[in-house]
Amino acid sequence: MPRPHSRHPAGLTIAAVAISACGSGDSTATPRVARVDSSGIEIVTSTDSVWTAGTRWTVSAAPVLVVGDDPDAPGAYQFLYVGDVSRRPDGTLVVVDGGSREVRLFDPSGSLVRVAAGQGEGPGDFGYPRFVRNEPGEGFAVLDRTMDRVAFDADGNFVGRTRFDRAAWNRVLEPLGRGEGFEALPDGSGLFPVYGEDFWGPGPPPAGPPHRPEITVLRVRPSGAADTLARIGGILQQFVDVGGGRASSVIPPFAPSGRSFVGRDGGVVVYDGALPEVHRLDANGTHRILRWTPDPEPVTPAEVEAFLNQQRNASWTQDRLPQLERQWAAMEVPSHKPLVTLAHPALDGSTWVRTGQYGPGPTTWRVFAADGAWLGSVELPGTFRPTEIGADYVLGVDTDPETEVETIAMFEVVKP
Repeated sequence: MPRPHSRHPAGLTIAAVAISACGSGDSTATPRVARVDSSGIEIVTSTDSVWTAGTRWTVSAAPVLVVGDDPDAPGAYQFLYVGDVSRRPDGTLVVVDGGSREVRLFDPSGSLVRVAAGQGEGPGDFGYPRFVRNEPGEGFAVLDRTMDRVAFDADGNFVGRTRFDRAAWNRVLEPLGRGEGFEALPDGSGLFPVYGEDFWGPGPPPAGPPHRPEITVLRVRPSGAADTLARIGGILQQFVDVGGGRASSVIPPFAPSGRSFVGRDGGVVVYDGALPEVHRLDANGTHRILRWTPDPEPVTPAEVEAFLNQQRNASWTQDRLPQLERQWAAMEVPSHKPLVTLAHPALDGSTWVRTGQYGPGPTTWRVFAADGAWLGSVELPGTFRPTEIGADYVLGVDTDPETEVETIAMFEVVKP
């Protein structure tokens, strides 16, 4: 069993500072953005939003398109474990459904066009499809769990498969350390999270206080050359005594978690969860750290109880409730909610950062411009997970917290 590491990631050393008033012609105005260059990485710290009443972006209160909300519709309109949803240049939606192992195409109105691929052993079939990536022109590719890249043309016709050479990559990655979740990038490199030395141990650690594993996120080239993108903490976890001399791992509600995400066009975001910052790496190699002044939100007892009641009613907990109740009784809950719970690199170069928690109410997303300045904030449903953010839309998966039914939803983004 993995052994978590308790050390917190070290901060970056800051070099020269350059401050701008971000659009203000008044030299006495309070600066909104500070730009710092640290070894080729631009650190952009925002103290205020840029948007004014006339320039603020808005997101439609209701989705402008929903697919899968009719329980009596044919099976192709039902979704389970949706891995990804993409919108092609002509408005066609490409849905990767993990439950059926299918890749389905829907026209701009939400009507099924075809099932482009499914589970099988053929050249265009999948063991488990995961992500959609852009191809030259209007075609697209789907990455399998094996990281094979299966290409399709704009109509969903199979074009070819690029096999992922796992053995070759294992030889490259092994000297760098132990990690999980290698992601292939469009330029032939890969994203590789490496765990701290103490994460992997000979057995489960004894009961103790909450701690977070240390993770170093590397960008690795086929030659073995690696660049460190960020050092982050993994998900907060705690080993608690559940009786009989056994310690079991539990993740408390509102636990911060560090993650990385690869966008549709190869843009990468990395965040710690407990820090008010997000690393953004563009496909052209530009690396920025986006920072802001945090406003920590305390965790209330009512929120903890609501979270636990939701877990008690979830399908996956039913055969484990007695042990889970013992774990929950012994765990320590964070005093404040995570500062970042999700981040997404948009196709227009902006970066969207969710600061609210998953749930039935609205959540706040901070929107950062392509140059890293904080523009302002918008709201999306707390049950909605974006998979693609374009210049004028947000596309993703909405999940009913009670029924766990998934639907495809798209919201309009209006930019005055």
